[in-house]
Amino acid sequence: MIQFFFEGPLYYKSLRDDIMAATTSVDIEMYYFASDKTGWEFAELLKKKAQQNVKVRLLCDKLGCQSSSSDLFDDLKAGQVEVKFYNPPLTPQRPSWHRNHRKMMIIDKKIGFLGGFNIGSEYFIDDNGRAPWRDTGIKFDIPELVQEMFFYFGDVWNHNKLSLKNFWYKSKPPVWEKGPFHLASSKGWRRQNAIRAEYDRAIRTAKVNILITNPYFVPNRRLARLLRFVAASGVDVRILTAGISDIKLVKWASQSTYTRFLKSGVKIYEYQNRVLHAKSAVIDGTWFTVGTSNFDYLSLYKNLEINFFGQDASYGELLVNQFKIDLESAHEITLAQWKKRPWWQKLIEKFAYFFRKWM
Repeated sequence: MIQFFFEGPLYYKSLRDDIMAATTSVDIEMYYFASDKTGWEFAELLKKKAQQNVKVRLLCDKLGCQSSSSDLFDDLKAGQVEVKFYNPPLTPQRPSWHRNHRKMMIIDKKIGFLGGFNIGSEYFIDDNGRAPWRDTGIKFDIPELVQEMFFYFGDVWNHNKLSLKNFWYKSKPPVWEKGPFHLASSKGWRRQNAIRAEYDRAIRTAKVNILITNPYFVPNRRLARLLRFVAASGVDVRILTAGISDIKLVKWASQSTYTRFLKSGVKIYEYQNRVLHAKSAVIDGTWFTVGTSNFDYLSLYKNLEINFFGQDASYGELLVNQFKIDLESAHEITLAQWKKRPWWQKLIEKFAYFFRKWM
């Protein structure tokens, strides 16, 4: 069973239902766990399960949760939930830019969730009428993949700090015969990024079209050249990225790449009206991926990430249809229009692009 989610309320409902039904374990690895209404609701649910003798473990990124109240995590610990922070800063004064950017949940070692969804209220309409974020997640119960994801969780849970002791530490996930669906996980600061390699291979073999949805689109030079090359050779390459961004510096860095893409024939669309946070792609209608990885330097080289990959026309069609729906809320950037932007905007973009490796 594989199920896609494109809106927060449906994703959270399914996650809540499966946590409520858990009988042995709940393992959550999350970049950002907010201390807002949604965060506290999930905290209460996790405490309830822990008090029912279900083993509950929560692993959060320390930098990602820096704005969350420590009261929430103290309350979880008091409620028998095991809590750890992925804590790469070398010193408080000199933090590392390497982060655990994964968002995944494993229920009873049988059901897996992953995608762009953090735990927070940004996915719901707030009291001021703010539009909910648009994101993408996936749920699956493929035994081999759930076990592999459980391995990845345990690997970080047991080696969650950057240290000389772990510098040469290398773990190997269970080896499964690769079928139509598989996972790829980055190795963080060792730069062993299987996700980047998967994108590279798939883009090279594209024949008809490439549809990429990603809010932070600042690809490394290799992937950027590859996308421009296949677009110039006749492949229909379309990029849907954020028009409204929660990190403006990344948006400006992304916009600095538009001109070269547009000149090569790549079509660029900026999503309007609400924040786009989804990370997915479909190539030739069959190859697809959904996950946590952005299309930027940190995700492709440094952060811990995880993506689900598949080769299936029916699931590919679902993502293609969602891409078409998203385009209805997007504005296409044309080369003629882009050339007319003011000089000061170009200057800001170049400035932001200079810092792309730290965003």
